[in-house]
Amino acid sequence: MNSLGIYFGPKVISVVETNGRKLTNSALIPQSAISTDELEEKVPIEVKATGIVSLLRDELRKLKIGAREATLCLSGKDLIIRTIEMPEMPRAELESAINFEVRKYIPFKVEDLISDFQITLDKQSRTNLVLFVGIKKETLDKYISILNQLDIKINTIEYSAYSILR
Repeated sequence: MNSLGIYFGPKVISVVETNGRKLTNSALIPQSAISTDELEEKVPIEVKATGIVSLLRDELRKLKIGAREATLCLSGKDLIIRTIEMPEMPRAELESAINFEVRKYIPFKVEDLISDFQITLDKQSRTNLVLFVGIKKETLDKYISILNQLDIKINTIEYSAYSILR
């Protein structure tokens, strides 16, 4: 079965289709094809999304990509990624402590954020190593809307650097 990956980067939108480990199709769409810097601030997000949908639809049709599920890869500009060291404590207390600690790193309300974290206990130093990842709800909604308009279901969302490693 073919897998589809779509990367929304700061300079390019990349579409890659693979079959197992074999690359079957790929396309690069420069962000300059979507936006013009001088008008960028005045263009509503809905209009930008419509342009992105049109370009992606054309590329998918041109490449004859039939995959209806995709991995959404996002650049670091869309995500908040932090590592935090915390003392060993019960899981319930740790979740509260992480949420408290994260407030230091975000310049907007926590309620506007969708987030998750992974915890690894370092038994030697008796500390929890926390990897925290968050994204603004409106940013995620934009990407979901674009892929919904293309009739593509998102099966995974990941940081682009992790995609490269995987």
